[in-house]
Amino acid sequence: MQTLIIAAFWGFALSVGLTAGALAYARRRGLLDQPGKRRSHTQPTPRGGGG
Repeated sequence: MQTLIIAAFWGFALSVGLTAGALAYARRRGLLDQPGKRRSHTQPTPRGGGG
């Protein structure tokens, strides 16, 4: 049980860290999707991943 809790914690921590890193990288490199008529967001949003 302790191993499962530790694995879950590290999985969560790694996910949060990598997501924050990917967002920072996208902003730094200018990989932003600009708002427009056919976009659902109202401010520049980092692109990448997801379908």
